[in-house]
Amino acid sequence: MGYFCIFFLLIVCFLCYRIEKSVFSPAVSFSFLYAFVFILSGFGWFGIFKAPDFAYELITLGVVMFVVGAMTKSYVVPKTPAPLTGMVVIGEKEGGKLKKNNYWNMFSIVLIVISISAAMVILFFMTGGNIGDLYLIAAAATDGEDNELAKDPFQVLLESYIAYPLLYLLVPVSIVEFFHTYKKRYIAVAILLALMRVTLDARRTYLAAFIMMLAFCAIIHRKDINFVDARMKAKMRTFFKYAIFMVIFFGYLFTFISQQRSIAEHGEDESSVLQTLTYYYGASVQFFGDCINTFKIEHTYGFSALRGFFAPFWGILKPLGIEAPDVLKYANDYLTELHAHTLQVSPTETYNSFATCFFQFYCDGGVIGIVLLSFLFGYYAQTIYDKMVRDKSKRAEATYIFFYANIMMLSFVNMETVLALNFWPLVLVRLLYPQYSAKNLKRKVNKNYGYITS
Repeated sequence: MGYFCIFFLLIVCFLCYRIEKSVFSPAVSFSFLYAFVFILSGFGWFGIFKAPDFAYELITLGVVMFVVGAMTKSYVVPKTPAPLTGMVVIGEKEGGKLKKNNYWNMFSIVLIVISISAAMVILFFMTGGNIGDLYLIAAAATDGEDNELAKDPFQVLLESYIAYPLLYLLVPVSIVEFFHTYKKRYIAVAILLALMRVTLDARRTYLAAFIMMLAFCAIIHRKDINFVDARMKAKMRTFFKYAIFMVIFFGYLFTFISQQRSIAEHGEDESSVLQTLTYYYGASVQFFGDCINTFKIEHTYGFSALRGFFAPFWGILKPLGIEAPDVLKYANDYLTELHAHTLQVSPTETYNSFATCFFQFYCDGGVIGIVLLSFLFGYYAQTIYDKMVRDKSKRAEATYIFFYANIMMLSFVNMETVLALNFWPLVLVRLLYPQYSAKNLKRKVNKNYGYITS
């Protein structure tokens, strides 16, 4: 069954590419992601055990419904054809100007809130700790162990519902601002915040998302140099001259963290890129099937998939004595169980947490939940993708690259909107850019530079 599903999803990916003409479209990227996951899961590399057939079947059903949702959006609301290359600068009144006061205020809030955790990590390193130990101790602290990296509940509340949602918003916005202006301050903010996020617990997931966001913007802006004036061309050439060093640095950082974590866990460096991908991506299919068979599930009717939206409200109300509804409690319990539940996925490796987005959909409504929520997931993805391609506003671009790297392409982990930090940036981005409506905008293209002016 696994081989059939691989072949089927590759065909779906190819057909979607023929229609969309872009590897960044939701249908193309999503179907390719799960074909890749199935390859890593089904070929038995590094001794990984075979996943149950029904796990492949349910995930394939979810991917197909995601594609159907995306294609339905394209059919119901036809998109305006536009190439996904070339910078377009829109006039300040039309929503192109960043609200800098809000931007820098958010940046200050992030630094203030996470400064306590940053100080704890610095002290940890000064007393002889290393990256590998940091990961193990921080993970234990997250699971409730009282150790040197444990945080008080109020600090956890501030980070979970204020600092991290703002950080996850500012990084893609900073990347987009940089590729529209080539002002060093924006790429500096993006790199600083990304490194702080990774350093606080030595998790590689956000590093992968950050690399995806940078690569995404670099690719879609690769032809900008053909449309700009001499001053901007000079800035762009300088950036791309040194971009290779940035790629090497982040690649080395990912490898270094992997090595240190492997040494901390096994006493020696057993890491390799292919092995890491096989276990982290491929084993999610096994884990998804095992969780469905093991957990006693009460349907949560959307509260699992959208837990990140509801959690902050009840996090604030709980100290006031107002209890969350049962469906949200169930959603919280399932997320806790994912972290606590372990599965032997190979003769040498155990696995937890990563159950794919389809587990949350299953919690919300069983097989029907997978069908309906996958459809809506694809429909929404296509909506914001079309908006980016059509409007070419910075807000639309920041929204889609955040969604693409942090939610859609990490959906093999979980439905990432279970966490507030992955839901609220989609809403809070409105605070950084004025309202922009392509329908009400009278535009003309400057033929010299390709700029849009009012």
